[in-house]
Amino acid sequence: MIITTQDYLITWEKLPEDYILPDDPVDKIYQPSQAPALTKSLQLAAKLPPNCLTSTN
Repeated sequence: MIITTQDYLITWEKLPEDYILPDDPVDKIYQPSQAPALTKSLQLAAKLPPNCLTSTN
């Protein structure tokens, strides 16, 4: 079997010099509830090795 891959060239235009980027903080309000749900679903599907997570609390 021969597998071929395609190289992608990703480019984007540079922002204008006078473009003002917002400096306000970005809230991640959904991350705390999504993380345990994703962890549990991966554990139930046996896709998460038991030693891959360590507690830092």
